[in-house]
Amino acid sequence: MTAIPPPAPAQAELAARLQRLQGYLLQDPDNTHLLLDLIDLCLALGLWQNAQPYLEHARQLAPHDPYFQQRQASVWMAQENWAAANAVLESLYRDMPDLILAHDLAITRFRLGQYAAAQACLQACLAQPSVPLASVILMLRCLHHGGDLKSALALVQPYEVAAETSAEFWSVVSLLQLDADNLPQAERCCRHALALAQDKTVLEALIVSGTLALGHADLTLAQQHFEQALQIKPDEGRIWGGKGLIKLMQQDWIAASADLEQAVIFMPRHIGTRHVLAWCKILAGDLASARAILNAALAMDRNFGETHGGLAVVAAMSGQTAEAQVLVRRSLGLNPQGMAARFAQTLLARQGNSPADLARFQQEVAALLASQSSPFGGSLTDLMQKMRP
Repeated sequence: MTAIPPPAPAQAELAARLQRLQGYLLQDPDNTHLLLDLIDLCLALGLWQNAQPYLEHARQLAPHDPYFQQRQASVWMAQENWAAANAVLESLYRDMPDLILAHDLAITRFRLGQYAAAQACLQACLAQPSVPLASVILMLRCLHHGGDLKSALALVQPYEVAAETSAEFWSVVSLLQLDADNLPQAERCCRHALALAQDKTVLEALIVSGTLALGHADLTLAQQHFEQALQIKPDEGRIWGGKGLIKLMQQDWIAASADLEQAVIFMPRHIGTRHVLAWCKILAGDLASARAILNAALAMDRNFGETHGGLAVVAAMSGQTAEAQVLVRRSLGLNPQGMAARFAQTLLARQGNSPADLARFQQEVAALLASQSSPFGGSLTDLMQKMRP
Protein backbone atom coordinates (compact mmCIF):
# COMPACT_ATOMS: atom_id res chain seq x y z
CA MET A 1 0.00 0.00 0.00
CA THR A 2 1.96 2.96 -1.27
CA ALA A 3 1.20 6.34 0.26
CA ILE A 4 1.12 9.81 -1.26
CA PRO A 5 1.76 12.54 1.31
CA PRO A 6 -1.49 14.42 2.00
CA PRO A 7 -1.78 18.23 1.72
CA ALA A 8 -0.55 20.25 4.68
CA PRO A 9 -4.00 20.85 6.29
CA ALA A 10 -4.82 17.17 6.04
CA GLN A 11 -1.41 16.32 7.48
CA ALA A 12 -2.17 18.41 10.55
CA GLU A 13 -5.45 16.57 11.06
CA LEU A 14 -3.80 13.19 10.62
CA ALA A 15 -0.99 14.12 13.02
CA ALA A 16 -3.54 15.17 15.64
CA ARG A 17 -5.41 11.90 15.20
CA LEU A 18 -2.15 9.95 15.47
CA GLN A 19 -1.37 11.61 18.77
CA ARG A 20 -4.88 10.89 20.04
CA LEU A 21 -4.73 7.19 19.11
CA GLN A 22 -1.29 6.84 20.67
CA GLY A 23 -2.90 7.88 23.95
CA TYR A 24 -5.64 5.29 23.49
CA LEU A 25 -3.07 2.58 22.81
CA LEU A 26 -1.41 3.23 26.17
CA GLN A 27 -4.69 2.17 27.76
CA ASP A 28 -5.22 -0.82 25.46
CA PRO A 29 -1.82 -1.92 24.05
CA ASP A 30 -3.05 -5.19 22.50
CA ASN A 31 -5.92 -3.67 20.52
CA THR A 32 -5.20 -4.80 16.94
CA HIS A 33 -7.74 -2.37 15.46
CA LEU A 34 -5.93 0.53 17.12
CA LEU A 35 -2.58 -0.83 15.95
CA LEU A 36 -3.83 -1.08 12.38
CA ASP A 37 -5.10 2.53 12.49
CA LEU A 38 -1.82 3.76 13.94
CA ILE A 39 0.20 1.92 11.28
CA ASP A 40 -1.94 3.40 8.51
CA LEU A 41 -1.60 6.89 9.96
CA CYS A 42 2.17 6.56 10.14
CA LEU A 43 2.27 5.35 6.55
CA ALA A 44 0.02 8.20 5.38
CA LEU A 45 2.27 10.73 7.10
CA GLY A 46 5.45 9.16 5.77
CA LEU A 47 6.58 8.18 9.28
CA TRP A 48 7.87 4.79 8.18
CA GLN A 49 10.16 4.23 11.14
CA ASN A 50 7.38 5.11 13.59
CA ALA A 51 5.18 2.43 12.04
CA GLN A 52 7.70 -0.36 12.64
CA PRO A 53 7.21 -0.82 16.42
CA TYR A 54 3.44 -0.99 15.94
CA LEU A 55 3.92 -3.54 13.16
CA GLU A 56 6.20 -5.72 15.24
CA HIS A 57 3.74 -5.76 18.12
CA ALA A 58 0.78 -6.40 15.82
CA ARG A 59 2.52 -9.29 14.10
CA GLN A 60 3.27 -10.84 17.49
CA LEU A 61 -0.44 -10.69 18.27
CA ALA A 62 -1.58 -11.81 14.79
CA PRO A 63 1.38 -13.31 12.90
CA HIS A 64 -0.68 -14.49 9.93
CA ASP A 65 -2.92 -11.46 9.49
CA PRO A 66 -2.63 -10.42 5.81
CA TYR A 67 -3.36 -6.77 6.58
CA PHE A 68 -0.37 -6.48 8.89
CA GLN A 69 1.79 -8.37 6.39
CA GLN A 70 0.78 -5.92 3.69
CA ARG A 71 1.69 -2.97 5.91
CA GLN A 72 5.08 -4.53 6.61
CA ALA A 73 5.65 -4.74 2.87
CA SER A 74 4.77 -1.03 2.59
CA VAL A 75 7.39 -0.14 5.17
CA TRP A 76 10.02 -2.22 3.38
CA MET A 77 9.11 -0.53 0.10
CA ALA A 78 9.60 2.88 1.73
CA GLN A 79 13.01 1.67 2.91
CA GLU A 80 13.74 0.39 -0.64
CA ASN A 81 14.10 -3.15 0.63
CA TRP A 82 12.50 -4.39 -2.58
CA ALA A 83 13.37 -8.07 -2.22
CA ALA A 84 11.81 -8.39 1.24
CA ALA A 85 8.70 -6.48 0.20
CA ASN A 86 8.40 -8.54 -2.96
CA ALA A 87 8.54 -11.84 -1.08
CA VAL A 88 5.62 -10.79 1.14
CA LEU A 89 3.56 -9.37 -1.70
CA GLU A 90 4.07 -12.40 -3.93
CA SER A 91 2.66 -14.61 -1.19
CA LEU A 92 -0.25 -12.30 -0.42
CA TYR A 93 -1.18 -11.82 -4.08
CA ARG A 94 -1.40 -15.56 -4.66
CA ASP A 95 -4.03 -15.82 -1.92
CA MET A 96 -5.73 -12.44 -2.37
CA PRO A 97 -5.29 -10.97 -5.88
CA ASP A 98 -6.76 -7.50 -5.30
CA LEU A 99 -5.79 -4.35 -7.22
CA ILE A 100 -3.83 -2.62 -4.44
CA LEU A 101 -1.68 -5.71 -4.03
CA ALA A 102 -1.31 -5.98 -7.82
CA HIS A 103 0.00 -2.43 -8.08
CA ASP A 104 2.41 -2.75 -5.15
CA LEU A 105 3.67 -6.11 -6.40
CA ALA A 106 4.25 -4.52 -9.81
CA ILE A 107 6.36 -1.82 -8.13
CA THR A 108 8.60 -4.35 -6.41
CA ARG A 109 8.94 -6.44 -9.57
CA PHE A 110 9.82 -3.30 -11.54
CA ARG A 111 12.44 -2.30 -8.97
CA LEU A 112 13.94 -5.77 -9.17
CA GLY A 113 14.19 -5.52 -12.96
CA GLN A 114 11.35 -8.00 -13.59
CA TYR A 115 9.64 -5.82 -16.19
CA ALA A 116 7.51 -8.45 -17.94
CA ALA A 117 6.30 -9.83 -14.60
CA ALA A 118 5.43 -6.30 -13.45
CA GLN A 119 3.41 -5.75 -16.63
CA ALA A 120 1.46 -8.94 -15.94
CA CYS A 121 0.39 -7.54 -12.55
CA LEU A 122 -0.62 -4.20 -14.03
CA GLN A 123 -2.88 -5.72 -16.67
CA ALA A 124 -5.53 -6.26 -13.97
CA CYS A 125 -5.29 -2.60 -12.95
CA LEU A 126 -5.53 -1.34 -16.54
CA ALA A 127 -8.59 -3.51 -17.18
CA GLN A 128 -10.65 -1.53 -14.65
CA PRO A 129 -13.33 0.94 -15.83
CA SER A 130 -11.54 3.70 -13.92
CA VAL A 131 -7.83 3.10 -14.33
CA PRO A 132 -5.54 4.54 -11.63
CA LEU A 133 -3.11 6.95 -13.27
CA ALA A 134 -0.30 5.58 -11.07
CA SER A 135 -0.77 2.18 -12.73
CA VAL A 136 -0.60 3.75 -16.19
CA ILE A 137 2.64 5.55 -15.31
CA LEU A 138 4.17 2.38 -13.90
CA MET A 139 3.15 0.43 -17.02
CA LEU A 140 4.82 3.09 -19.20
CA ARG A 141 8.01 2.69 -17.19
CA CYS A 142 7.86 -1.11 -17.42
CA LEU A 143 7.37 -1.03 -21.19
CA HIS A 144 10.15 1.55 -21.58
CA HIS A 145 12.66 -0.35 -19.46
CA GLY A 146 11.66 -3.55 -21.20
CA GLY A 147 12.54 -1.97 -24.55
CA ASP A 148 9.00 -1.87 -25.97
CA LEU A 149 8.85 1.80 -26.97
CA LYS A 150 6.10 1.20 -29.53
CA SER A 151 3.66 -0.22 -26.98
CA ALA A 152 4.59 2.45 -24.45
CA LEU A 153 3.88 5.29 -26.88
CA ALA A 154 0.60 3.65 -27.92
CA LEU A 155 -0.47 3.66 -24.27
CA VAL A 156 0.09 7.41 -23.89
CA GLN A 157 -2.67 8.83 -26.09
CA PRO A 158 -5.71 7.31 -24.30
CA TYR A 159 -4.65 8.92 -21.00
CA GLU A 160 -3.40 12.33 -22.15
CA VAL A 161 -6.54 14.19 -21.07
CA ALA A 162 -6.86 12.46 -17.70
CA ALA A 163 -3.16 13.06 -17.06
CA GLU A 164 -3.10 16.69 -18.20
CA THR A 165 -2.05 17.96 -14.76
CA SER A 166 0.22 15.04 -13.81
CA ALA A 167 3.87 16.13 -13.82
CA GLU A 168 5.02 12.55 -13.36
CA PHE A 169 3.06 11.29 -16.38
CA TRP A 170 4.49 13.92 -18.72
CA SER A 171 7.96 13.44 -17.27
CA VAL A 172 7.86 9.73 -18.12
CA VAL A 173 6.43 10.46 -21.57
CA SER A 174 9.17 13.01 -22.29
CA LEU A 175 11.86 10.36 -21.85
CA LEU A 176 9.89 7.92 -23.99
CA GLN A 177 9.74 10.51 -26.76
CA LEU A 178 13.45 11.24 -26.45
CA ASP A 179 14.40 7.58 -26.74
CA ALA A 180 11.98 7.20 -29.66
CA ASP A 181 13.90 10.03 -31.37
CA ASN A 182 10.89 12.35 -31.29
CA LEU A 183 12.78 15.39 -30.06
CA PRO A 184 10.17 18.15 -30.52
CA GLN A 185 7.60 16.05 -28.62
CA ALA A 186 10.18 15.23 -25.95
CA GLU A 187 10.88 18.92 -25.43
CA ARG A 188 7.17 19.80 -25.27
CA CYS A 189 6.40 17.05 -22.74
CA CYS A 190 9.49 17.91 -20.72
CA ARG A 191 8.57 21.59 -20.46
CA HIS A 192 5.02 20.71 -19.45
CA ALA A 193 6.23 18.35 -16.73
CA LEU A 194 8.70 20.91 -15.34
CA ALA A 195 6.03 23.62 -15.36
CA LEU A 196 3.69 21.38 -13.38
CA ALA A 197 6.37 20.28 -10.91
CA GLN A 198 7.40 23.51 -9.26
CA ASP A 199 9.85 21.67 -6.99
CA LYS A 200 11.59 20.17 -10.05
CA THR A 201 11.51 16.61 -8.70
CA VAL A 202 10.49 14.95 -11.97
CA LEU A 203 13.47 12.74 -12.73
CA GLU A 204 12.86 11.87 -16.37
CA ALA A 205 12.02 15.46 -17.35
CA LEU A 206 15.25 16.68 -15.76
CA ILE A 207 17.22 14.06 -17.69
CA VAL A 208 15.47 15.07 -20.92
CA SER A 209 15.95 18.77 -20.26
CA GLY A 210 19.63 18.24 -19.50
CA THR A 211 20.06 16.16 -22.63
CA LEU A 212 18.34 18.70 -24.87
CA ALA A 213 20.34 21.53 -23.31
CA LEU A 214 23.46 19.52 -24.10
CA GLY A 215 22.27 19.27 -27.69
CA HIS A 216 21.87 23.05 -27.77
CA ALA A 217 25.40 23.35 -26.29
CA ASP A 218 23.87 25.10 -23.26
CA LEU A 219 26.26 23.40 -20.87
CA THR A 220 25.24 25.51 -17.87
CA LEU A 221 21.58 24.47 -18.08
CA ALA A 222 22.55 20.89 -18.84
CA GLN A 223 24.77 20.75 -15.78
CA GLN A 224 22.07 22.33 -13.59
CA HIS A 225 19.42 19.81 -14.58
CA PHE A 226 21.71 16.79 -14.40
CA GLU A 227 22.74 17.85 -10.89
CA GLN A 228 19.08 18.21 -9.88
CA ALA A 229 18.36 14.76 -11.31
CA LEU A 230 21.34 13.33 -9.45
CA GLN A 231 19.85 14.52 -6.16
CA ILE A 232 16.76 12.42 -6.93
CA LYS A 233 18.52 9.29 -8.21
CA PRO A 234 22.29 9.17 -7.69
CA ASP A 235 22.54 5.69 -9.21
CA GLU A 236 21.12 6.65 -12.62
CA GLY A 237 23.71 6.00 -15.30
CA ARG A 238 22.16 8.32 -17.86
CA ILE A 239 22.74 11.28 -15.55
CA TRP A 240 26.40 10.41 -15.06
CA GLY A 241 26.75 9.86 -18.80
CA GLY A 242 25.29 13.30 -19.47
CA LYS A 243 27.64 14.90 -16.95
CA GLY A 244 30.54 13.12 -18.61
CA LEU A 245 29.53 14.44 -22.03
CA ILE A 246 29.47 17.98 -20.64
CA LYS A 247 33.07 17.56 -19.47
CA LEU A 248 33.95 16.00 -22.82
CA MET A 249 32.57 19.05 -24.66
CA GLN A 250 34.66 21.19 -22.32
CA GLN A 251 37.66 19.01 -23.23
CA ASP A 252 38.26 18.13 -19.59
CA TRP A 253 39.17 14.53 -20.31
CA ILE A 254 40.05 13.51 -16.75
CA ALA A 255 36.83 14.89 -15.24
CA ALA A 256 34.84 13.38 -18.11
CA SER A 257 36.44 10.01 -17.38
CA ALA A 258 35.44 10.19 -13.72
CA ASP A 259 31.78 10.81 -14.57
CA LEU A 260 31.73 8.22 -17.33
CA GLU A 261 33.23 5.63 -14.98
CA GLN A 262 30.21 6.17 -12.74
CA ALA A 263 27.94 5.81 -15.78
CA VAL A 264 29.55 2.46 -16.60
CA ILE A 265 28.99 1.26 -13.03
CA PHE A 266 25.26 1.97 -13.29
CA MET A 267 24.93 1.01 -16.99
CA PRO A 268 27.36 -1.89 -17.29
CA ARG A 269 25.77 -3.21 -20.51
CA HIS A 270 25.90 0.08 -22.43
CA ILE A 271 28.79 -0.35 -24.83
CA GLY A 272 28.60 3.20 -26.22
CA THR A 273 29.40 4.65 -22.81
CA ARG A 274 32.47 2.41 -22.57
CA HIS A 275 33.62 3.65 -25.98
CA VAL A 276 33.40 7.30 -24.95
CA LEU A 277 35.18 6.51 -21.68
CA ALA A 278 37.95 4.76 -23.57
CA TRP A 279 38.45 7.78 -25.81
CA CYS A 280 38.66 10.03 -22.75
CA LYS A 281 41.39 7.76 -21.42
CA ILE A 282 43.22 7.97 -24.75
CA LEU A 283 43.09 11.76 -24.65
CA ALA A 284 44.32 11.74 -21.06
CA GLY A 285 47.29 9.62 -22.20
CA ASP A 286 46.17 6.48 -20.36
CA LEU A 287 46.36 3.95 -23.19
CA ALA A 288 46.49 0.94 -20.85
CA SER A 289 43.15 1.86 -19.28
CA ALA A 290 41.65 2.58 -22.70
CA ARG A 291 42.69 -0.88 -23.90
CA ALA A 292 41.22 -2.54 -20.79
CA ILE A 293 37.90 -0.68 -21.21
CA LEU A 294 37.63 -1.63 -24.87
CA ASN A 295 38.52 -5.27 -24.14
CA ALA A 296 35.70 -5.33 -21.59
CA ALA A 297 33.35 -4.00 -24.30
CA LEU A 298 34.67 -6.64 -26.69
CA ALA A 299 33.83 -9.38 -24.20
CA MET A 300 30.23 -8.15 -24.22
CA ASP A 301 29.89 -8.07 -28.03
CA ARG A 302 32.67 -9.27 -30.34
CA ASN A 303 30.79 -8.10 -33.42
CA PHE A 304 30.75 -4.40 -32.56
CA GLY A 305 33.02 -2.83 -35.17
CA GLU A 306 33.69 0.37 -33.23
CA THR A 307 35.24 -1.64 -30.38
CA HIS A 308 37.79 -3.18 -32.73
CA GLY A 309 38.34 0.27 -34.23
CA GLY A 310 39.02 1.78 -30.82
CA LEU A 311 41.52 -0.98 -30.07
CA ALA A 312 43.13 -0.23 -33.42
CA VAL A 313 43.59 3.40 -32.37
CA VAL A 314 45.21 2.32 -29.08
CA ALA A 315 47.50 -0.07 -30.93
CA ALA A 316 48.46 2.58 -33.49
CA MET A 317 49.22 5.11 -30.75
CA SER A 318 51.30 2.49 -28.94
CA GLY A 319 53.42 1.90 -32.05
CA GLN A 320 51.96 -1.60 -32.59
CA THR A 321 51.47 -1.14 -36.32
CA ALA A 322 50.86 -4.76 -37.33
CA GLU A 323 48.24 -5.28 -34.62
CA ALA A 324 46.56 -2.00 -35.52
CA GLN A 325 46.31 -3.00 -39.17
CA VAL A 326 44.67 -6.32 -38.28
CA LEU A 327 42.19 -4.55 -36.02
CA VAL A 328 41.37 -1.95 -38.68
CA ARG A 329 40.55 -4.68 -41.21
CA ARG A 330 38.40 -6.51 -38.66
CA SER A 331 36.57 -3.31 -37.68
CA LEU A 332 35.85 -2.26 -41.28
CA GLY A 333 34.71 -5.79 -42.08
CA LEU A 334 32.05 -5.45 -39.39
CA ASN A 335 31.25 -1.81 -40.10
CA PRO A 336 32.60 -0.31 -43.35
CA GLN A 337 31.64 3.17 -42.13
CA GLY A 338 33.40 2.75 -38.79
CA MET A 339 34.76 6.09 -37.61
CA ALA A 340 37.27 4.66 -35.13
CA ALA A 341 38.86 2.39 -37.72
CA ARG A 342 39.20 5.23 -40.21
CA PHE A 343 40.77 7.36 -37.50
CA ALA A 344 43.22 4.54 -36.80
CA GLN A 345 44.09 4.51 -40.50
CA THR A 346 44.93 8.21 -40.24
CA LEU A 347 47.25 7.48 -37.32
CA LEU A 348 48.89 4.63 -39.20
CA ALA A 349 49.51 6.96 -42.13
CA ARG A 350 51.45 9.11 -39.66
CA GLN A 351 53.81 6.20 -38.99
CA GLY A 352 51.73 4.88 -36.05
CA ASN A 353 52.84 7.50 -33.57
CA SER A 354 50.81 10.10 -31.70
CA PRO A 355 50.33 13.23 -33.83
CA ALA A 356 52.82 15.98 -33.10
CA ASP A 357 49.99 18.50 -33.15
CA LEU A 358 48.16 17.61 -29.92
CA ALA A 359 45.53 20.30 -30.37
CA ARG A 360 44.66 18.96 -33.81
CA PHE A 361 44.55 15.40 -32.45
CA GLN A 362 42.16 16.42 -29.68
CA GLN A 363 39.90 18.24 -32.15
CA GLU A 364 39.83 15.18 -34.40
CA VAL A 365 39.00 12.87 -31.51
CA ALA A 366 36.31 15.24 -30.19
CA ALA A 367 34.70 15.15 -33.64
CA LEU A 368 34.88 11.36 -33.59
CA LEU A 369 33.37 11.14 -30.13
CA ALA A 370 30.46 13.33 -31.20
CA SER A 371 29.52 10.66 -33.73
CA GLN A 372 29.44 7.85 -31.18
CA SER A 373 26.39 6.38 -29.48
CA SER A 374 25.63 8.45 -26.41
CA PRO A 375 24.26 7.19 -23.08
CA PHE A 376 20.81 8.60 -23.84
CA GLY A 377 20.40 7.03 -27.28
CA GLY A 378 21.34 8.12 -30.79
CA SER A 379 24.48 10.20 -31.15
CA LEU A 380 25.47 13.59 -29.86
CA THR A 381 25.98 14.84 -33.41
CA ASP A 382 22.50 13.68 -34.44
CA LEU A 383 20.99 15.30 -31.37
CA MET A 384 22.68 18.61 -32.11
CA GLN A 385 21.60 18.53 -35.74
CA LYS A 386 17.96 17.83 -34.89
CA MET A 387 17.79 20.44 -32.17
CA ARG A 388 19.41 23.17 -34.25
CA PRO A 389 16.90 25.99 -35.01
